Amino acid sequence: MSQKRKVFKEIKIDSKVSAVRLAAETSEIIGRSARAETVRNVIKQAGCKRRVARKNPFTSLKNHKTRLEFAKTHQLKSNNFWNKVIFSDESKFNIFGSYGRRTVWRKSKTALDPKNLRPTVKHGGGSVIVWGCMASTPKEI
Repeated sequence: MSQKRKVFKEIKIDSKVSAVRLAAETSEIIGRSARAETVRNVIKQAGCKRRVARKNPFTSLKNHKTRLEFAKTHQLKSNNFWNKVIFSDESKFNIFGSYGRRTVWRKSKTALDPKNLRPTVKHGGGSVIVWGCMASTPKEI
């Protein structure tokens, strides 16, 4: 297997792998040295760029199926129905730094591919949770 094909295959399998680690693994397998810079250039030639992985709240398979079912049953509801709904959301902000950035090699328009996402879990201290809501028309609560 050529060095380029090996790099392409590894990126498809694990988009989170670093160029340095990929260069080392490729060197071991094919018996030729590979520099991280060369690996980066090969990946760029394939149309991939190093990007920050999108955050995505962890959901179990059961939760995923429940959400999909909800979306399918409410997909064709009228505007009248949605005018009576209040949407709410919450976000967690870390007070003492962040959990760091995680980057992935990916092509454009593949940001939400599950292998390119970084799961998050809400727990621990040193953070503030902010909640808010919105509706299609002004409402009094």
